[in-house]
Amino acid sequence: MLIEKSHDGYRLSVETPYKFNDQVNFASEYNGSGSGAVVAIDIALDGSITYTIELPDTTWQPGIAATEITLIRSAPDDP
Repeated sequence: MLIEKSHDGYRLSVETPYKFNDQVNFASEYNGSGSGAVVAIDIALDGSITYTIELPDTTWQPGIAATEITLIRSAPDDP
C-alpha cells in the first residue's frame, strides 16, 4: 500500500486481485458463502484488504478475504 500527499488530500494506491463490479463466488469460514458483485474494497490500518459483495437479493456481505473468493467474470476495464 502506498499513501502519497496530493493537492486536496491523499492518494492511496493498492494492488488487488479483484476490482469493483467483478462477479465472484465466495466461501468464508466466518461470513458464509454465496455469489455476487464486488461493491467495496476495504483497507484496514495494517494494510489488509477485504471485500464487500452485493448478493442477488441486494444485501451486502462485508469482510470477505481475497483467499475466499473465486472470480466468475471480470468487470470491464474503464476506458
